[in-house]
Amino acid sequence: MSYCVFGDVRIRCDTDIADADITILIAETDAWLDWKVGAANMAAMSAALARLLSATRTAIMAFLKDPDDQKLGEYAESRAYALQKLNATFDELLEDVLKELGLSGGIAMSYGYTKIPFG
Repeated sequence: MSYCVFGDVRIRCDTDIADADITILIAETDAWLDWKVGAANMAAMSAALARLLSATRTAIMAFLKDPDDQKLGEYAESRAYALQKLNATFDELLEDVLKELGLSGGIAMSYGYTKIPFG
């Protein structure tokens, strides 16, 4: 079962990627979350929090795969700034979740910011 659906991702990232492809990215993100946070921990948290984590990380992945993305929600922004905001949101969420679960080790920052090439 997925933690989010493609509509949750589209709210965070305006993209031309097909819904079927976003669904594949969601499956990859959910597998990553199950591995990093733990499937039992993901199942134990609220559905809304699991959806937020999954949708935010999937939006980052969709953003990186679609070089024409220019929006975050309804607000037009530079691509680099929008990606930086998504990364910061995801890192903060993951760090808070891990603290709440009592898991040590700073894996939240292991995702880190993705550098945008200029030019």
